Amino acid sequence: MTAVVLGHLPLAITGIFIFGLPNINGLIFILVSSFLHVFYQIFLLNAYRYGELSEVYPVARGLSPLIIISISLFFLNEDISFYEVLGIFMISLSLIIYGIKQIRNNKSNITGFYLAIATGCLIASYSIVDGHGARVTKNPVGFFSSMTLINAFIFYCFAQWKERQIIKKIFVGRKDIILCWRCGFLCSLWYRSVGMFIPANCRSFFRKRNFNSICCFSRLVVLKRKVKFL
Repeated sequence: MTAVVLGHLPLAITGIFIFGLPNINGLIFILVSSFLHVFYQIFLLNAYRYGELSEVYPVARGLSPLIIISISLFFLNEDISFYEVLGIFMISLSLIIYGIKQIRNNKSNITGFYLAIATGCLIASYSIVDGHGARVTKNPVGFFSSMTLINAFIFYCFAQWKERQIIKKIFVGRKDIILCWRCGFLCSLWYRSVGMFIPANCRSFFRKRNFNSICCFSRLVVLKRKVKFL
């Protein structure tokens, strides 16, 4: 996870050089988002100790849009049509059911499911904060780049506290660590592409699909494995 988080840094630094720092009005959103991302990464990392990716991540990613849409409708007065809500509900529910089915089939520890729920709540939290922060700063790439730098620093401090030799392991050149660096870089590239080229009202949808895209690409190109389409 540390390699993935630090893999975001090259493009974060580049984004700040090109687009500049966001205005000071967005500082509170940047700080809150940074800490929410750290908690998300910690909870996700612990969830993987009890369950597989195919069990944990569908539950977390399926739950987060339901929370976001509920908050948007009842507290933020967002204008969302019935069919949009229905579509989000059906897709999210399908992901959650798939994750639960995987957990039951594999007879995995239920703790992984609980941690996946907590992870989903954190995803929803930082998504809402990021959305408002990007609007306030009017510089989505600068906002995300600044948040990434702070997030990486906080998570590095946490990782260093947990394991003193973490940096040595990252830079020693192990194959799995290099793959994590690449995946982190690809995720960062996707986030910034969303911020630069996709309209604001569509960013949330595409950003949340980054995991599927990056995983398929990584599995096919980086890991050189087959991907099954159901």
